[in-house]
This record gives sequence, C-alpha cells and structure tokens, in this order.
Amino acid sequence: MNDLDQLVSTATTEFDAAPTPAELENAKARYLGKAGRVTDLLKSLAALPADQKKLRGAEINQINAISEGFQAQVTSREEPQGDFGNWGGSIRFDSDGSTQWHYSHLTPVQSGRSDFYSVALHELAHALGIGASDEWTALLSGATFTGAKSRAANGGFNPGISGDTGHWSEGIRSTIYGGTALQEVAMDPTITVGTRKLMTVLDFAGLDDIGWDIATPTIVLSGDYNGDSTVNAGDYNRWRDTLGSSTPIGSFAEWRANYGAVLPTTAVAVSVPEPKGLALVAIALACLRWRR
Repeated sequence: MNDLDQLVSTATTEFDAAPTPAELENAKARYLGKAGRVTDLLKSLAALPADQKKLRGAEINQINAISEGFQAQVTSREEPQGDFGNWGGSIRFDSDGSTQWHYSHLTPVQSGRSDFYSVALHELAHALGIGASDEWTALLSGATFTGAKSRAANGGFNPGISGDTGHWSEGIRSTIYGGTALQEVAMDPTITVGTRKLMTVLDFAGLDDIGWDIATPTIVLSGDYNGDSTVNAGDYNRWRDTLGSSTPIGSFAEWRANYGAVLPTTAVAVSVPEPKGLALVAIALACLRWRR
C-alpha cells in the first residue's frame, strides 16, 4: 500500500466515525483542504526536480486519479449525473412555543396541534432532494414535473408543481405508500392543523425520479390483513381462513388490539402554512461508505 492508499483508507475510517456534521467537515478539511494531508502529498511531488518528477510520473498520475476519485466520493457519493448526490441535510423546528406540536406518532393528532411526525417526514423529503436539488429542478417544465415515475404514479399525467416550485400542487391526492387509502400528498405546500399525513406513492415516485432507490413497502396498519386500510371483520375472516395453513397471517390478539383502526385520509379543515420558522438547512456531509 503506497502513501496515498494509506491516506485514503485512514480518511475513510475517520469520515465513517465522525459523530456530527461539524466533525465531519473538520475531517474533510484535514485531508482535502488547502493544508490537507492529500494536498500536501501532491505539493511535495510537484516540488520535485524535473528528473525526479519523470521517474515518479506514474506515481503522480496515480495520485491525481485517486485524489479526483476521492473528491468525487466526498462531494457526490459517486452518484451519476442526474441522481441526487448530496450527503444529507439538517432540519430545524420551532421550539419557542409559537407552534403547538403533537409529538407522538402512535396517537391521533390533537385538535389545534401541528403533527410533528407529518412535518418531519415532509422536511426529510426536502433534505433528500424533493424541491431542493438540481436533480428536481432539471425535471421541471413550466408548472409540471416530468419525472417518469411521478407521471406513472399520477395516472399518466405530469403532476403539477406549486408556485414556489418546491412542492406538488396544493391538494393533489395519491395512495398512501403501502396501503390503499387516498390522501393529500405529503409534499404539497401545506398541512391542516390537527391532521396527519403519511408519504404517498407520488411522494416516493418523486424521490425515485431524482435518483433514490425505493424499497418495497410492508403492511402499514397492524391487523389490516386484507389491505383495505381498515381493521374490520374482513381482516378477521382473512386471518381465520389461514389458520392451520403453512402460512398463517397475524394473530387474533393483534386483530383485536387494532380493531377499528384506519389509515388517515385528508381532513376537511382550513389549511394553514407549515409552522413558521421551519427551515431546511443544506449541509455537506461525508460518509464514504454510505450508498443511496
């Protein structure tokens, strides 16, 4: 292993171990900054006399190639052009009491409160590139989004885009991802106070179009054995029919504990903007072994 190979290996280990974005940036500077260790190694070779440069030309070329590839890993995770390559992001929520949050994702949202879970999902999707990346912008055409996956998820029509170009048009509906119920998409500009939104097929299609690989969903609602987004007698019959088979599903206890539960649908109420002060802050992260 030559000096640069060792440097890259050490840098990768440090990037993976960095516990905070700030420490990650410091680690990147130690290797790729103006006074970084990789930079210093290149400078030392560039300062060699001409005759020694000729002798070490292959090593210099190798170092340049490795350094360029290393920089590509740091800046874009080696993703191809057209795929979202940022390392991540951070989200800041109101904590001054101006927004009344409902924090539990396991209980219905209380009247008059903003659902923290729904807003967090929405802002995480922004951090992953929806409405906040070059890859998203490249697929805009007028007031529509032209991604093939999103068009298919929207019945064969390009979905509309909000005036700020960072969201789906207000009020677009899509099927909840992993269920069958229709819901207003999570990534339109607003959410109704006192309600909850889950990610929909169209929301995930948008992520797919900008380069993310989307996992196949599992059952979202415990006890919903027939997939109709409601735990009812039909699910009991479905469970009963599999008793004694080689592939039984669920249990009576699970069905009983969730009887009557339904996946949320859009509530009829006055829409309000996202809580004031909720901001997406794009930052560069480096974690070389992480892949989309």
